[in-house]
Amino acid sequence: MKGDMLNRVMRSLPYLLMLTALATAPVVARAASDIGDPAKLQAVLINGEKVDVDQWKGKVVMVNFWATWCAVCQTEMPGWQKFYEANRDKGFEMIAVSVDDGVEEVHAFLEKKPYRFPVVWRFDKQEDDDFATVRSTPTTYFVDKRGMIALKHIGRMSEEFLKQTFQSLQSR
Repeated sequence: MKGDMLNRVMRSLPYLLMLTALATAPVVARAASDIGDPAKLQAVLINGEKVDVDQWKGKVVMVNFWATWCAVCQTEMPGWQKFYEANRDKGFEMIAVSVDDGVEEVHAFLEKKPYRFPVVWRFDKQEDDDFATVRSTPTTYFVDKRGMIALKHIGRMSEEFLKQTFQSLQSR
């Protein structure tokens, strides 16, 4: 009896190893970017314009992952707009990446709230980024002037925090 069980386990071992290898292959092949890694984000803005985070090298870039249903995001967006307008000519850029289920939701939201900072929908087939899966909104990354991810912030962000982070990264 013990011999039969051992034989069955030994015969199924190659299949188990193969399944394990296949299951972990995508994770090994493409890990998400983290602090200190080069930022990668290429997308088409809601207005149809193509954007690549590399075009903003030399600037501090705020990459914010948000959703139309996120109350914190909605509360912060007017402050982002104000900061964007006040600092864009001083080396600040930002892009708001929606994680909504559909692009229609983003369009409807922006019709009511016409923000002027760049907005993309993350699940557009033309969008390509190496940022980690967003598990909470808002999730914000700051990219330094060299194009490297310098900071990740999850949750509410005060205007003072945004200002200090920009000034710190701008002075590097």
